Amino acid sequence: MKNHLVALVIILVSITSCQKQFTIDEEIQAAPPIADSIRLTRIIGFDTTKTTPFDTTFVYELTYDNLNRLKVATSYGFELGFRNIDDTASFRQTLVYTGNDSLPSSFSYDKYGNQPNPLSVAFFTYSNFDGRLTKDSGRYKFQDAYQNVYVFDYLAKYNYSQNFVSTFYQFFIDGVLESERTTKSYPIFNNGNRVSLIDSSSIIYPISYPTRVDQVVKKITATFDSKRNPIKLFFEDSDWLGFYDNEYHLYPSNNNILEIKVTTEYIGGSTFEEEDHKFFYKYNTNNLPTEAIITNAASFPAVGDVNKLKFFY
Repeated sequence: MKNHLVALVIILVSITSCQKQFTIDEEIQAAPPIADSIRLTRIIGFDTTKTTPFDTTFVYELTYDNLNRLKVATSYGFELGFRNIDDTASFRQTLVYTGNDSLPSSFSYDKYGNQPNPLSVAFFTYSNFDGRLTKDSGRYKFQDAYQNVYVFDYLAKYNYSQNFVSTFYQFFIDGVLESERTTKSYPIFNNGNRVSLIDSSSIIYPISYPTRVDQVVKKITATFDSKRNPIKLFFEDSDWLGFYDNEYHLYPSNNNILEIKVTTEYIGGSTFEEEDHKFFYKYNTNNLPTEAIITNAASFPAVGDVNKLKFFY
């Protein structure tokens, strides 16, 4: 499973959130204390095909501010077959908020132990009508095997209709437009959980391949339990963590996912991919998950997937 997010460098632009802004005169009231028993503080991923202690694949440590908003998520990866921390897979994500807004206005992403030099940044703009994301942008840095460094920029704009969301993306490499993607998503929700989605994308390459158009159709169905999702309790978007919700293309859900089926078809090509993951939980007395066993019944199961998660509060 994925245990990473895109790496980005500092961007010298400022995108102002459309949410309510607070002045220095206004006092931000701290939220009432929350019992440690329901605040998610750590997630550990395992590959149970390996023996202890070599079965640990990642550790997420979560810290919060005085308004109980996620502030820092630190991920520690481990080298294959070794228990030592692998610097290439260890990162810190720091979220920045405006006033007492519940959604972040930006975040930075840096390699573990190298916080003054973030690899990535992203900025977010929300509607002041309903709080939905209307635009985000960012920059990240990539170094290939030959030590060549490339700077990637992206810009995404979102439009919401009654039954679908359309998104327009632009991607740049070293300041040159590399590709544009238009996506239309048709989500269906039940009790705050996205139980179905049809997502169609068209990708063009204006400069490098001006006559090429890639079309991708992704179909997702999911079922959920009736227990509270500890991710949603304290922050709105599990994509910050980059673990299973991000891996399986889900919005943050009110409840915990039991099964998700994903099919991806590349129109005009021969590639057809399927995923089918099931989750089996243990819960504590607060009906929050303490453990999840993950099975993969996909037609192309990945080798070395994380197949067990443990949650700590």
